[in-house]
Amino acid sequence: LCLSFVKSSFSQADDSSNTISSDSSAVQEPACTLISVVLSSHGRPIDLVPSFRPTVYRYSATLDFSMSSFSVNVRPDLGCEDEGVPGTPSEVEIGGSTTLRLYAEHPDTGAKQSYDIEVSRLLGSETELQQVSVDGGELSPIFDPSVRSYTVRLDLAYDMAVIKYRAADNEQRIRAAAQEEQPSKSDEEGTSSTSSGNSSRLLGVLDQQVSTSKGSSRRLAADVLTEGTGEVQYRSASSSFMLDVGFSRTAELTVQCADATQANIGTYTLTINRPSCPDNTPYFEPKIRRCVNFCTSGSYRNDNAKRCAHCNTNCEVCSSLLKCDMCKPNTAEYTYVIMPDGKCEAEVNHIFKRYRWWCLGFGILLAFLVCIGCVGICHCLWSGPTSKSGGPRLYDSDTEDELPKHLR
Repeated sequence: LCLSFVKSSFSQADDSSNTISSDSSAVQEPACTLISVVLSSHGRPIDLVPSFRPTVYRYSATLDFSMSSFSVNVRPDLGCEDEGVPGTPSEVEIGGSTTLRLYAEHPDTGAKQSYDIEVSRLLGSETELQQVSVDGGELSPIFDPSVRSYTVRLDLAYDMAVIKYRAADNEQRIRAAAQEEQPSKSDEEGTSSTSSGNSSRLLGVLDQQVSTSKGSSRRLAADVLTEGTGEVQYRSASSSFMLDVGFSRTAELTVQCADATQANIGTYTLTINRPSCPDNTPYFEPKIRRCVNFCTSGSYRNDNAKRCAHCNTNCEVCSSLLKCDMCKPNTAEYTYVIMPDGKCEAEVNHIFKRYRWWCLGFGILLAFLVCIGCVGICHCLWSGPTSKSGGPRLYDSDTEDELPKHLR
């Protein structure tokens, strides 16, 4: 009985060790995955949602109205093989969809990992945008392609309202336009609203043709609205316009569908409000992007716009655009003079006026050298042979023999 018990114990230990070794070998065996999956249509990239990762197994992709088919290019992990990749472009009907299943297969064990991609094609009648945002602004409500009207609170530090938008189809035509700015009816900061005697400004209109050729629709850059690298399917555009402190402005994005035969048009409306400066610092200084009480050099306090506006050209201190109190400091090239009409005019300095001290110093040096030269010449002319007594030696006609050879 003891021997049989020991034998059975050893046999069970061997079975358990074999089971553990088989399990460990199964764990050590790596699972096959795909390293990259790229969709394209006649050389134009197609985005995967979400962006491809080897550990994510379900994706979706949307073809533009003009994309009738798509191709797939995959790369399996080292030591693995791919399966299910179509050898020819796959066609998709207008408004239709298809599901593509790809596999990463281990050549030894035959284990497979599937990747599902649902590909759909637009109808061409869509007038929605994928994304709309405003730099330094907060949309209310949060952007939804089906919602067409928004209110935007622009940060006080932003003079420009920059609207960024992304089309749902590269063949859509988008037009951005802004109405004249108006004083804000209510200030979200709790300060008094500002009025302006003349708030009219030029309309900021941008005609954006998002439709491009097949080759130009490709873009190797980071996406404007979302960070990313490599080629992307959808292009982003922007429209910007000025907005004064304490004013509001209404902007409209008009979207025309990709299919010209349907001629569907949709509009997004954004009412952008910019708060006023507080009473203790009522003027906005664009140089430092803050509200101040005293403007910096070269600016004056514009009571109508409640901002620090730039003085006229060459003016350092002014009380209005056409009234300069002090011009810029003179330079070697220009002299600034206040004119009767309140402007500062730059007068070009003459070359001798520009370098008068250099010219004066050079003239003094030249005169000094001339004087030294004259003294030297006079000294050479008046110096001659001397007698034994130290005075000049005299000669007469009777002493010709005693004359030096050069005087004979």
